Amino acid sequence: MNNKIDQNIKTGATGNTIIGEQNIYGLTPEQASNLALQLFLENFPKLKEEAMQIVTQRVETFCDHLVKKIAYKNGGNFSEFASPDMQYMLVQAETDYARFGTEELLANLTDLVCKRARTEQSSSVKIILNKAIETVKYFTAEQLDFLSIIFYAKHVRIVRGDGNNDKNLRLKHLQNMLNNVAKTFSNADINSLDFLQTYGCLQLSFGNSVEVISEINQLNKTEVTNILPKIFNHVPEDYGLTLVGKALAIANIESRQNIKLDMSIWIS
Repeated sequence: MNNKIDQNIKTGATGNTIIGEQNIYGLTPEQASNLALQLFLENFPKLKEEAMQIVTQRVETFCDHLVKKIAYKNGGNFSEFASPDMQYMLVQAETDYARFGTEELLANLTDLVCKRARTEQSSSVKIILNKAIETVKYFTAEQLDFLSIIFYAKHVRIVRGDGNNDKNLRLKHLQNMLNNVAKTFSNADINSLDFLQTYGCLQLSFGNSVEVISEINQLNKTEVTNILPKIFNHVPEDYGLTLVGKALAIANIESRQNIKLDMSIWIS
């Protein structure tokens, strides 16, 4: 349970902007998009004309979404695009979206690649994000939602932003937060444990939701039982998330709840 630490969750994104067409990191959004498209076209197998048209259109859409997210979330920092490893992961993500072309995959891949683009080359987070980018294509939205439920149940302490230590207020804050989580991820696929384990998202972590949440938040088990939404009863007692599982859960949480989490807190 050494990864259960405080995380003050704040809504909204940072107000980073790009001034004009040029940013301080060398590449404009248009140049970054063209680079990503060129990398794909040079590395993707040639298909029949009709299929290639579909693939090219999908990747153009992918590049457009990606550079807009990086401009908004990363302050227009495209410097990591010069990295060989980043270029490899770009091609990987583009290839997966070109093959499958779903809206869910577009959102998931661009979110993960955006996070990867602001991760330092030497960071262990980079390695985990690379693996998450490679595997996210296998998961449905409902399976990612279940990962997010498990993450909230077993890996994060929900604390009041004002530092208030009053037990009743903390219990009320926890109740509100858990109810919001349960509502957001109400379609979670609670029957996908075998699948999540197959793709390396689960590891041993004993304790059910009530036990873990009460311990992390220093609250009475009975009190937690009384406020816990029913969906948390489906969180496995003997499993938590691997580093890859956490990365996928965090990216999904950020996308679905419009909040920003520091992934390095859970991945080091």
